Order: sequence, then C-alpha cells, then structure tokens
Amino acid sequence: MNVEGAELSQKVQDILSQHASEGTRLLTSDGFTSETIAVEHFADMSFSKQRYTLRIPLGDRQHGWTSNGLADAFLREHAKSYDGRHPARNIKLINLRTVTTGRRSLPSLAPTQTKNTHQQSKRGINFTGEAQMVDVLSRDSLVPGQSLEGPLVIEQIDTTIILPPVTRSTVHDIGSIIVEVARSAAPTLIRSPWP
Repeated sequence: MNVEGAELSQKVQDILSQHASEGTRLLTSDGFTSETIAVEHFADMSFSKQRYTLRIPLGDRQHGWTSNGLADAFLREHAKSYDGRHPARNIKLINLRTVTTGRRSLPSLAPTQTKNTHQQSKRGINFTGEAQMVDVLSRDSLVPGQSLEGPLVIEQIDTTIILPPVTRSTVHDIGSIIVEVARSAAPTLIRSPWP
C-alpha cells in the first residue's frame, strides 16, 4: 500500500494491534505475564519502483502512525543507510511485522545442597598395567569448594569423569569440576612405528 491516505493510520493500527494481541496471547498461554512480555513493531518500506526494502523500527507503539509519521521514519532510516540521499519518489509500505518476546528469569546456577559425599562403590581401573580399585562418587554428592584427589571416578547421568593418580580437582561454586593434572617428572616418549 502507498504511504498516503487517511485510512492508512487506522489500517496500520488495526494490524499492529492484532499482531501484538496474538503474540501476547501465545506467550501468556506459555506462562509469561504481561510484565515479562515485550512487543516491537517494524515496517518494511521502500521507494516505489525499487526492489530493496528497509526494515523500519516502530518500537512498541501501535497507535498514531500516520502516513507522514511512517514516511518520516522511513526517510530517517534511509538517510542513515544511504548517506542522506534519496530519490523523489512515492514511498510504499510493503509489510508490517511484530516481534513479541517473553523474558524468563535466569535459573540459579548454584548446585543444590547435596546428600551424601561418601563413596557409592568401588571400581577396578587400569592406570599402569595393573587394575586398581578406586572410589566411585556420584556427581550429585559433590559440594562447592570440595577438593578431590585421584585416583577417583565421578559418575553422572550423561558422563563419567576419571581422575588418574596424582590428579587434583576442586568443585567450583556453580558445580563445575576444575581438574589440575600433575606433570610427571620424566616425560614419556612415544615413538612412531613409521620411519
């Protein structure tokens, strides 16, 4: 539609209101409240007989967009994008868009206080050519600030962490395990079988 005429303002207001209402309804049905929902409107506009369009931010305002107001917003955005030059042509409103966003509060990354820091079981692990029985702990049983020394196995649902002998680790405040691997006194050389 051309950006002119008295009925444009009402038509734009109706479309943006419908967009905002539908987006808000969908987010509300997903548990968001009006305080956590943000609405942003955009108009895709161009000069007539041009193929490219500019997306013009309209903010959260649905009312009061007259043809002059839309044209001014387009000309400002066009001037920013194309160094102030613009052809003397009619301006077209191609499309109206609305982005409705629901903000969630961030979950706490602090681990919950744990149950039991004792070993769950023991497991035979081969570090030096001979099986050695090592403690097995559940990841859920670790607490922030806890220090651990290998050999040790830490199990969780999706992974297993093996701490070799002379390895130290600390449980970080957010539950990550920071592992410090000891360097051996004499480096081990592995020779390639290829010349």
